[in-house]
Amino acid sequence: MKPIFSLSKPKSVQLFVGSAAVFAVLARCVPGSPAWAQVPQATAAEENLPSLEFDVAAIKPHPQGASMNGGWRFTADSFSASNLTLKSLIFNAYDLKSDSQLRDLPKWGRTDEWDINAKIGGESLQELQKLDARQSYEEKRMMLRKLLATRFGLKIHRETKDLPIYELTVAKGGSKLAAAATSDKGSSWSWGNGRFDGTDVGADALAYSLSSVEEIGRLVVDKTGLKGKYDIKLNWTPEGNKETLDSGPSIFTALEEQLGLKLISAKGPVETIVVDHVERPTPN
Repeated sequence: MKPIFSLSKPKSVQLFVGSAAVFAVLARCVPGSPAWAQVPQATAAEENLPSLEFDVAAIKPHPQGASMNGGWRFTADSFSASNLTLKSLIFNAYDLKSDSQLRDLPKWGRTDEWDINAKIGGESLQELQKLDARQSYEEKRMMLRKLLATRFGLKIHRETKDLPIYELTVAKGGSKLAAAATSDKGSSWSWGNGRFDGTDVGADALAYSLSSVEEIGRLVVDKTGLKGKYDIKLNWTPEGNKETLDSGPSIFTALEEQLGLKLISAKGPVETIVVDHVERPTPN
């Protein structure tokens, strides 16, 4: 399953992942926010796990022969996931973008698929209702981390490693990015299946999204020096879809030809999540 991702600045937050889905995510969409593609720094609240938690959570293996579509979603009082691996859940809970950021996960954590339905109620729901959309989303993601800790026995620590990355730079011929048209709707962008569509976005948002492209396989850091806002359309042929000689360009070629940008291989500090312990949950 190759998910499509979409980020925007909505008033309410819903998260979806799936081969046929387009989803909206409120994830640090703050003007001038640095380090789009880095794992967030550990905080005392994270290390101790939040006081808020799901009232009840049902976790079951995804039935064999059932739909291959998968996804996850937060609502005001619930979290649901269908046909997702533990790897996908960890990526969602910890806002990871690249495989290089997750280490020592057992093989079953990348292959076994799970369905989850969790409800929020009581004091936890009351506390969430006091928060704005961004704060509520961040708190729910912390609750997901706690769910992984309590039901999967997940224990992790963080290490910063000097790893291969890509730097997004301006190509020799200069940037071809089109300045954003006047808009009062704020930034929004979506990516997946060989496309990126962005409205009123910066180069940092593009770099953030490229970090999730399978054939890139590394964190992408914005080194363009471009500070403007742009309307961006990028199309390429994913590596697994190159079945004919007349297929579209690779992501590397498309960036240079369509946007005047280039990915340069480099090394840099990457904060990683290291799995110390994890176990299959008891279905309920």
